[in-house]
Amino acid sequence: MSVPPTAGGVAAAMPTAPPEPGVMERGLWRYSRHPNYFFEWLHWFTYVLLAVGSPLWWLAWSGPLVMYLFLRYLSGVPFTEKQALRSRGEDYRDYQRSTPMFFPWFPRTSPSQDRTP
Repeated sequence: MSVPPTAGGVAAAMPTAPPEPGVMERGLWRYSRHPNYFFEWLHWFTYVLLAVGSPLWWLAWSGPLVMYLFLRYLSGVPFTEKQALRSRGEDYRDYQRSTPMFFPWFPRTSPSQDRTP
């Protein structure tokens, strides 16, 4: 029972910095606009592996399928994309043109390299 208060105390003690202007293009965000959603979806395949040997193992495939549909079309990506366009504007539109939406892959071009100062 001490984990939530400890975690909250650690989070409160962490220094905060103002958000950087523009779009996050470092780390995993260089390869996918939504790496958190991608890895959330990917972890559902663990349940497919855990179900192997069960008489109804094939039903475990519904987890990754349903999560993909929810994350990609219903709850995750659409709302995040709309919010990012509202708050980041043209910077995010450039990022959309160069970075895959869901499945990580190499960027087409670096938006920061295309911009003129």
